[in-house]
Amino acid sequence: MKVTHALINMKDTSYNSLGGTIIPCNNKQRIGFKLESGKKISVRPECLLMLDEKDLCICGSCCVCFEEIRGYQCKAMPCKHILCGTCWKKMDHDYKATLEARLASNTFVTDDMFNNLSARCPVCQVLVTPLTSMWYEQPVALIMLQNIGCICQLYHRIKRLPEPSLAEEAIWIDRCEKLAEEQLTKSGLERLINSFECRRRLFMRNPVVPSQQYTTLQDHFVQLLVLHVVHSCFDEDAINKAVRILFVEGSGVRI
Repeated sequence: MKVTHALINMKDTSYNSLGGTIIPCNNKQRIGFKLESGKKISVRPECLLMLDEKDLCICGSCCVCFEEIRGYQCKAMPCKHILCGTCWKKMDHDYKATLEARLASNTFVTDDMFNNLSARCPVCQVLVTPLTSMWYEQPVALIMLQNIGCICQLYHRIKRLPEPSLAEEAIWIDRCEKLAEEQLTKSGLERLINSFECRRRLFMRNPVVPSQQYTTLQDHFVQLLVLHVVHSCFDEDAINKAVRILFVEGSGVRI
């Protein structure tokens, strides 16, 4: 079967990035779609992305099973390592199983999100979960945790420093938060974060990607992140390069 489209913006995010072809549908407000697996579903028009030649080309190999992956199948992490759909789903399953066990035992969830190895890149251990969530579906605290942690990893790599441990990454993130508080005061930083969270929740009422609202939300997040990581105590060139890799080169706040 020749793949022509991929799914995006699906409420059940496990469908996102799956490929297939358009088929007839009796519901005029939806479009019929046949997945590569043969399963037939109907979707909203904004959930379909037409694929071009680049999307259908092999973009690399999975960092776990080493199978070759086409562009639209690629599950890219903030660190730029990639996974195939099968390995991605296994990570997601392992993460959810661990999180459910922690919830059942009343363990503090935020600590588990940070320390759970199934929530991290298998190669460099950057925090990448919730795996099946779009970045804007996550609370602002977790979005910040993911991206500051990724910049920490990139910064050490650019400076040719040893790969930071989980504890060192946690200290780095805490330091960035304190530096941002010093720059704005704690209450000022909280207002800025709360403002972004309000924008995020407003966008979630109609999460259309791409759109002007999406671009604005992402721009506001970049400004918030820069406030946390751009400080004189860090090497300016290395930080700027890390931010550029994270956002400009396409591995920023996305799944």
